[in-house]
This record gives sequence, C-alpha cells and structure tokens, in this order.
Amino acid sequence: MRGNRTRVRQALVDVALSRIGSLAERSRLAIEANAHDGVPEIVISDEGALTDTARTGIFDILLAQAGADPDAAALRLARAMVECEAGEFCVGSDAATGTAFRFRFDRPL
Repeated sequence: MRGNRTRVRQALVDVALSRIGSLAERSRLAIEANAHDGVPEIVISDEGALTDTARTGIFDILLAQAGADPDAAALRLARAMVECEAGEFCVGSDAATGTAFRFRFDRPL
C-alpha cells in the first residue's frame, strides 16, 4: 500500500462504528473492497437511511459546529482521512435502498 494504511483503516472503522450505533436491531452492515480498472474502492453499506442533517454535517463544517447530528463528526473525520490520501469520499442514502459510503482512490493503496 502506497498510502497511509492506518489512516484509511481508521476512516473505515469510524464509518462502520457510526453506522452500527444508528442501525435498527437485526439490520445488516456490509464492507466490500473492489478494484475497477486498477482503482481501489471500499464500500460500507447498510439498510438504514442517513438523516439529512447528518449527511449535510459531513460536508458542511459550519452546520456541524452549530450542533448537527453527533455521528456527523465521526463521518466528517473519516472524510478528511480519505481525502488526505487523495481519495474521494461519497455517500448516498435513501429509505428504500439504505446508505452506502464509498472511498475511491486514484492510485493503488
């Protein structure tokens, strides 16, 4: 791995722990690692929806400082760690399909 494995691992743990704490009983959390055309991607997905406040708090530091969802702080830190490794942090969420966090990197890790 050319990047900082510890930083990427911590981002993964932060997202997983944040989501486990907010999932309903008997929900499923999945972690996948894929490579598409040599580009590594880590996907953390679950069956729960992410609140709009939490999703916005991941990307908007001013909202987070104003007292947004407490999970947003851990998710915002995870985003920063992924971006420090020249990665892209994406999140998609809705009630029908659940939530998926994607870490994409433009180089092998």
